[in-house]
Amino acid sequence: RSEMKFIPHFFILSLYSPSGFTFDYFNSEIDYWKTSKEEKEYLLELVQQLVVSKEISAKLDFREICLCARTNKTINDFKTVLHKASLPYYNLKDKTGEKSGIRLSTFHNIKGLEFKAVIMVGVQEGQVPLRPYQYNNWSKLSKNYHNKRERAFLYVAMTRAIQGLYISGVGQRSS
Repeated sequence: RSEMKFIPHFFILSLYSPSGFTFDYFNSEIDYWKTSKEEKEYLLELVQQLVVSKEISAKLDFREICLCARTNKTINDFKTVLHKASLPYYNLKDKTGEKSGIRLSTFHNIKGLEFKAVIMVGVQEGQVPLRPYQYNNWSKLSKNYHNKRERAFLYVAMTRAIQGLYISGVGQRSS
């Protein structure tokens, strides 16, 4: 790991509950890796921990886990990793895969859904926020609008987690 940071629980809880309601169990972490291979190995280890927990109350079904990313390309990269590890997955966008599998989604398509565990991958400089090719030529107003939308996608994905939020990326954190 190049760096490991934990999201303060009060921050996550405030996303869900401005009224001060607290959760009995909520896990969160942010991990950044030196290589994509390390990130993918971490993903497989994390899924195994979530599904094969020693505590029956903490054990999750594959369907209760959603792996999400900003782009379909990143989702497809991780789908390949899950496939090679013989882990079941189901793509929410095109409704393909095993219905009993880990849910795969982009930040945009996860809107309105909830999962006990959300694993956000590819949250790194160059992918989040996603910047179109001509972004640097845009007006300040257009850039501000675009950045606001990108923050909204990130917020939507983060707030889909009920019990656990895991954020992972390679290289530098997003600015």
